[in-house]
Amino acid sequence: MLVERGHLAYDRRIAEFWPEFGCRGKEATTLGMVMRHEAGLSVLDRPIDVSALTPEAIRSGHLSEVIASQKASHPPGTKRMYHALTRGWILNEVVRRADPAGRTIGEFLLDEVSTPLGLQSELRIGLPEELHSHVAPLHYRSGLWFAQQIVLPRAAGGGRIVGLTAGYRISIFLGAVLAIAVAPVLALGGMLASFQSAELTVGGEKLESLRAVFNSPHARKSEIPSANGHASARALAKVAATIAAGGISPDGVRLLSDEGVADAHGSPVTKRMLGMVLTFSNAGWCLWGDKRLGFVGWMGLGGSVVQWHREEQIGFGYALNSMQVMPFNSAAYLLQKQVLACVLAAKKAA
Repeated sequence: MLVERGHLAYDRRIAEFWPEFGCRGKEATTLGMVMRHEAGLSVLDRPIDVSALTPEAIRSGHLSEVIASQKASHPPGTKRMYHALTRGWILNEVVRRADPAGRTIGEFLLDEVSTPLGLQSELRIGLPEELHSHVAPLHYRSGLWFAQQIVLPRAAGGGRIVGLTAGYRISIFLGAVLAIAVAPVLALGGMLASFQSAELTVGGEKLESLRAVFNSPHARKSEIPSANGHASARALAKVAATIAAGGISPDGVRLLSDEGVADAHGSPVTKRMLGMVLTFSNAGWCLWGDKRLGFVGWMGLGGSVVQWHREEQIGFGYALNSMQVMPFNSAAYLLQKQVLACVLAAKKAA
């Protein structure tokens, strides 16, 4: 939206509007590189406390100084590493500098997306305390439970991850054996490491798990745009449907022009990340192609999905309060497959 309004451009260098950022190998970093996880800033050199992530604290400049002081781990644009937490923090600094009103991402989302779509209580980044009672706390399945699902038959307590086919189970098992023996770099391990490496503290203390961090009221109120958006599946699907329809919502609210949506999907770049060859667009949207039935969008740790199908005008949201590792977010994939089949069947029958 800020690009369409002329306040940003995907090929614009971050340092043009954030001069302090332009040092230590980050001088040529563009907005598009950040969106595509190519900035070389997937890990920060110090922990971040959630108290530094409220809109007021963000405007104080502490987080901005931390990010600006970082050294890029590789020349920006040359490699892709999953910026699980840091991408959102970098973009928050970009947004509040580019937005004429100086809003953070959470404030911009509320004013420009959630409120126009009637989703004020269902789509937030930085959840106000009066909405905390609406949240289902995160729960976590242990690594042992996950291993049991891969190895054991359903009769023995395994096989309970929806969509975990025999082929998936064999490939994960063999991959784990290979990783232990040769090189412990798996896609799922990389994703978890990306979350854990940018340490989050609460009140200056490192809690026992990410689940405990994100369940804390302090973290819920903070803005971690890449990781702590609070949303219903309905809200995610409505936003996805708006993008799929060229920027106009199911109830007729225009958020983006057709040209703005096309620009956001444009300039695809293909690189390897998390053990997969993935294609990301200007806006950092993953163009899955045949890997996921032609859908566009991303997935969350635990199985959540927000994706859309431009050709068939489908918006899809799947939200749950699990932090278990779910390969390829398989339950949502099966649902997407059925939704797409229903749409195609309806078109054929019409």
